[in-house]
Amino acid sequence: ERYAAQELVQFLRQITGADFPTRTCAEARPGKSIFVGDSVALRGIAPGFRVELLGREGYVIRTVGDHLILAGGRQRGTLYAVYGFLEDHLGCRWFTPDCSRIPRQETLQVGPLNEKWFPRLEYREDLYTEGFDGVWAARNRLNGQAHRLTPEQGDKIHYIAFVHTF
Repeated sequence: ERYAAQELVQFLRQITGADFPTRTCAEARPGKSIFVGDSVALRGIAPGFRVELLGREGYVIRTVGDHLILAGGRQRGTLYAVYGFLEDHLGCRWFTPDCSRIPRQETLQVGPLNEKWFPRLEYREDLYTEGFDGVWAARNRLNGQAHRLTPEQGDKIHYIAFVHTF
């Protein structure tokens, strides 16, 4: 979840040029907030929220009052919530490890959101050398065993004796 927050801050800075400080629950302040991952503070504004119902990769993108929630199941869900928000609502695209589009905007406005996403396939992998880059794979919500995903990027799904047949 810390990695997810770092990624969000990095891209929001690229988009707007503004700083977005990160804080722990203990450092939280009143006012508009973006909640990245599950926390006691999040449950304070969304009492019925249960991350356990999202599985390992499901996530929600939701507004509650002046707050934005980007949270998902452990181990990849919150990271996927961040990338889903950046892609689907702010127009970010990661075409290859060396080619992306991060649109500039001076002001970000987010209307009411209440989305829940679950992957349709448990295992998602492309098989070409450039696509094995872990950063790029995580940003595109891929989790195959050939991708060089680190634990902070949610790691990957490992199959023993995986083959290309049914």
